[in-house]
Amino acid sequence: MRKYLQYVILLSVMLLSGCVETIVMDPHEKDLPVVIHCVLSNPTDKVYYTVDSASLAGSMQKQSMTIKYAKGKSEEEYIPVEDAVVLIHASDSLYGTEGTMRFVHKGDGTWESETAVRILKNTKYTLSVSIPGRETVWAETVTQSMTKPGLYLPSDMMFTDIKEAMEFVMKHPFVFGSNGDSPAWVFAQGFTPEGWKDLKYLVTDHPYADDFNVTGQHFSDMTLLGNQDSDDETDAWLQQIFEKSRGYYPDLPMHEGYLRISKIEEQTPFFLFAGPIWFQNLEANDYYGMYDEWPDGYTVDPETLERTPVYKREGWTWNKYFRFCFHFVNSDLDEYLRSIYIREHESRNYLTALYSTANTYTNIHGGLGIFGCDFWANVDFREPLDYMLVN
Repeated sequence: MRKYLQYVILLSVMLLSGCVETIVMDPHEKDLPVVIHCVLSNPTDKVYYTVDSASLAGSMQKQSMTIKYAKGKSEEEYIPVEDAVVLIHASDSLYGTEGTMRFVHKGDGTWESETAVRILKNTKYTLSVSIPGRETVWAETVTQSMTKPGLYLPSDMMFTDIKEAMEFVMKHPFVFGSNGDSPAWVFAQGFTPEGWKDLKYLVTDHPYADDFNVTGQHFSDMTLLGNQDSDDETDAWLQQIFEKSRGYYPDLPMHEGYLRISKIEEQTPFFLFAGPIWFQNLEANDYYGMYDEWPDGYTVDPETLERTPVYKREGWTWNKYFRFCFHFVNSDLDEYLRSIYIREHESRNYLTALYSTANTYTNIHGGLGIFGCDFWANVDFREPLDYMLVN
């Protein structure tokens, strides 16, 4: 599931950008435009700041891209580019190092780096795609600074008692620990009786949330789904959290599918919620067979005095079935996504978005598509059980 969240933006790009307006009656590959979708990606906890980091190996992962010929309205499919020399050159101006990624074709127009690599912050990357008989297609992008989401109180925040602290956490559950110069695109998923599903709406009081995908509905219109089990304590927790949160911010507009927050400021808390969420009936369903285990004491052999840990087993609570995925994107990818999504919501016509490149941003020289960067992080929506102390 993390893999799906990691590539949700890339998949959106592939689905929504696509073909050129020109209809090609008798297409030949030498005449067709090349469409490249390449989003350099790392989770935020695996993007390191120094070249000699002790955790360098753990920060590496393979990068991928799609390279295809666009065939226009007369065709339903792209033609994969299979014969090319594909390179990405990294010039790290901070540390004076350089490196080159080489890509190999894996099938159906998908290309993958030969080795696992890490993506550096504040670094210029240059992509080149050399196809025999054609001019080299190329692009440049500069990766963003780091922003890492967290669920904690600002260090200088003072409270008179536990109720005041819990009230603050309920109203402002998200705080970011470092400044970032890149926008955040936020998606959400909840666990349902049928498994993980995307949550349709998100609400926030963040002052820099974009409003191009608001629905006209408000947080007060959101409901919980399924049937509440009156004997299930976790259902009762969910009901109380939901009602209390909705009561704080009934007039927040609902955003459809995702949120774009243009600016994240350090140590500035804000509210974020998503739904509609399902009652889980966790206890009745044996927590769907999913449990946490951790050492909870030891047994000691009286002869050898060898200690053996005893593990405590506890079913997952509802808050682990509700999570956000933050995508911190660089300026190129952000501009591309905004051009795609704004036009989609303005037209409300999927085919228009699919078959038109009018007003769609691209930084590919000699082709179409996007070359950008996405640092991402999954964050569970968690609340202390002490929230029940708040009246």
